[in-house]
Amino acid sequence: MAPTILSGLRSMREDLLRQLVLANRAEKAEIFAKIFEVEDLIDSEEKLLKE
Repeated sequence: MAPTILSGLRSMREDLLRQLVLANRAEKAEIFAKIFEVEDLIDSEEKLLKE
């Protein structure tokens, strides 16, 4: 189950990075915040898999 969640989070990060490239200046800060949140979730899931 965790690998599926991890895969979904990585896909979400890729989508957010694509959105960042296309975003205007006002949207970039919000997208950066979402990317950081997803990165934290990915780190947490990876730590759980290592345990």
